[in-house]
Amino acid sequence: MVKVVSLRRDGGGDDNNNDKATDTAHPPTTERQDAHDAGRTDASCEDIVVDAHFVARRLAHPVTPTVASRVTAEIVKYLMHARGQIACPFAMLDRTSKVTPAIGELCNALSPSLFAAANPTIYLVFGQTPTSAVEAYAVRFPHVVAANDEVPEKHVAQCARQALRALVEHENALAQASGGSSETSLSVTSLHVMLHTAAFNGGAAPDGFLPKRGYRVSRVKTLQIELTHGELGVGAKADEAVNEHAMWFAYRTAVRGDVS
Repeated sequence: MVKVVSLRRDGGGDDNNNDKATDTAHPPTTERQDAHDAGRTDASCEDIVVDAHFVARRLAHPVTPTVASRVTAEIVKYLMHARGQIACPFAMLDRTSKVTPAIGELCNALSPSLFAAANPTIYLVFGQTPTSAVEAYAVRFPHVVAANDEVPEKHVAQCARQALRALVEHENALAQASGGSSETSLSVTSLHVMLHTAAFNGGAAPDGFLPKRGYRVSRVKTLQIELTHGELGVGAKADEAVNEHAMWFAYRTAVRGDVS
């Protein structure tokens, strides 16, 4: 078990200046390396909390629907590569690959309007079916500011990079705790995206999603990811973020990994 660690860098500098306004959807290197390098060089006051089953990151800017949408999409792309489901980072994928449009369509479905209307917890479930998961990730934005969603692109990109850094910090912490061995990739499988949220528009499914009544995340390793501009909720569980009337929705198709 990795202990809860609060990582605060107080070496001076400004997070806004040190983070370049590069679009994380089109990084100059891999998403993994970009996030790792930025994590080493940024000397501002960052807040990251990491343990074996929980990652929390205080973002530099308020989380609007646009920020939540973009950050979630970048996490999807990052995990598809980090967990061995695509052969290279998404930005470097051959555009003729059959998985490229599938990931793109999924990211489009994770739209700002989705977070403005319902602010769901997003479950990224790897496995042959949603009920036979081998591992899962629960992405939660505790405080989405719906008003004034006109966010500068550089702020959106910065928040996305900070989220990816938090995942890299988690990987590094696990590797250190296990004596330096990194986590092995999964066998090629499918990614299922599930929404857990209070009733959406009176129970209607969001665009691209279908109701999944009675769904339960199988008892597999689930990493809770909390991203906020406010106080970090150390140890919070994603399931606690919704009330007893919460519903499950499933993205209409699974995204099958492809490393060819």
